[in-house]
Amino acid sequence: MNKLFILPYLLLSLLISGDVCLTTPSPSAPPSADEMYVSVNEAIRILENDKSMNGAQWSFCAFNLTKKTWLADKNTGTRLVPASVLKVFTTISAFDIIGHQNTFQTQLLYRGKIDAEGILHGDLVIKGFGDPTIACDYFGKPASALTVFTKFKDAVQHSGITSVDGRIVGDASVWGPMLQAPGYMWEDLGNYYGAGASSLNYNENKLKVTFKPGRVVGDTAGVIFVTPHPFQPQWVNTVTTAGASTGDNVFIYGTPFQKIRYLTGTVPAGKAEFSVWASDPDPAMRFAGDFGDFLKINEISISQNPFSYYQSGWQGKDSLKLLCTHNSPDIKKISKWVNHVSHNVTAESLFKLIGIALKKTTVWSETVEALLKYWQSKGITTSNTIITDGSGLSRTNMITTKFLVDLLTYAHNQVWFSDFYDILPVAGKDGTLRSNFLGTSVAGNMHGKSGLLKGVRSYTGYVTNKSGELIAFAVIANGHMLSNNAIREKLENLVVAVSETE
Repeated sequence: MNKLFILPYLLLSLLISGDVCLTTPSPSAPPSADEMYVSVNEAIRILENDKSMNGAQWSFCAFNLTKKTWLADKNTGTRLVPASVLKVFTTISAFDIIGHQNTFQTQLLYRGKIDAEGILHGDLVIKGFGDPTIACDYFGKPASALTVFTKFKDAVQHSGITSVDGRIVGDASVWGPMLQAPGYMWEDLGNYYGAGASSLNYNENKLKVTFKPGRVVGDTAGVIFVTPHPFQPQWVNTVTTAGASTGDNVFIYGTPFQKIRYLTGTVPAGKAEFSVWASDPDPAMRFAGDFGDFLKINEISISQNPFSYYQSGWQGKDSLKLLCTHNSPDIKKISKWVNHVSHNVTAESLFKLIGIALKKTTVWSETVEALLKYWQSKGITTSNTIITDGSGLSRTNMITTKFLVDLLTYAHNQVWFSDFYDILPVAGKDGTLRSNFLGTSVAGNMHGKSGLLKGVRSYTGYVTNKSGELIAFAVIANGHMLSNNAIREKLENLVVAVSETE
């Protein structure tokens, strides 16, 4: 029998909250196998009859890659909002179209003339091609701001430039000014997870905002620090103090290139200070400003304030001369970052790079059109698929679980599969799955991705069953009214059932 251990929902809720301890069952009356386990089909039937899922839509699909047979197929033609499991689509596309060993580039150039005294009468230009890793802590020293700035500074000095009678220009014109994808909600745009993808990304396109909570609930929480930025955003603050255990409930409103950023919501009491992250309204300008400050520290003066451009043709007829090029970590490492941290800016950066590779376009709709045609040419049905971004943050994405399983099946048949398999989080161990499937046969077994939005929960990936067979699966639920823990338990039961098959 295909088996799955089932706990009563009330008991599991108490376990999650930490309010109950289990003792070992009495050896005189062990539960029978039929009481402890159910088959995959029975797990599906249980979810079908679960009254708490009334009004919700869900879909489950599983394919045995070893036997090449379908294991489970429920509502697989239903289009659903996928949330962050869409990042699996983006990273598989990046592996197959861009190549997992390729990199992003960032160039340092100059325009104008260098006189006999080493004065550049013109601009130093940092031209971006979408690298999302610069000044990102995850990638360590090779992508740190210090490493990149030092490399650029050395190139400036090697060229004979001792000072700049001009500006440091952040050139983000390759991808243009449309930083955020269609379908992002207004309440997402100003927060770090809703930051746009620029062709000149910097420090994950986020800014730190630190509050001083009030002494009692209801007090104003004052802003005591904001990441310095030459764009000089204006912060309108209405954040107040909530209970000590309420966590981050701050929402930040603002669009790219908008000066005014609205801070709303609450921070918890009982802390000397509390920090949140906002999206950067102009990452190219901040990149240029920080590099200019670095040059000044190294005694290379800059006569004018930093500047940024997001449209082509800004330099007029002046030709640009290359000083040096910085290469990012490879697409494999970047894709691992996307899936382990569920990083939206990086996913959108990959998505735009895919558009350039397929159709030499950075227009979202044109990239989607080219991508769907590409996958259709690979034999994957895309007629039920609506995609508007690469991260899954947009609620206008609508896909089927079969589409995801078809992609996972395709990936399994490619020479790069082992590299892709390695960059997926492992359930119960790391990434966004580190707290999932604990104490089950899926922990340490499943390689995959989770997704979460309000009313949306999803999982997709690979799990090995008791016979050592690899299964590709996807499960998505939309429109539920349950807590995160409750919906997580219900969907995880389906995946555990798959791992228990023989």
